[in-house]
Amino acid sequence: MGQDSISVNALALAAIDIPGMIWHDLEEQKVPAKALVQAFPVKRMGRPEELVAAAMYLCSDEARFCTGTTLVLDGGFTAQ
Repeated sequence: MGQDSISVNALALAAIDIPGMIWHDLEEQKVPAKALVQAFPVKRMGRPEELVAAAMYLCSDEARFCTGTTLVLDGGFTAQ
């Protein structure tokens, strides 16, 4: 797709604090939100605006050389 100037990228996210998204699953599985937050090195959930910023970057001209990658937004969880 690169020959046609089409970038193919992905966002891999974990625990973005979007009402109704993760909270429903936590309640259903009886997992306290505080326990989930403690699993992340940053000790908080991601904010919706952080997810939006990452998506906007991948859609911008600044990312035109970025293709075939996955941008991980997980508060450092996979880097532990």
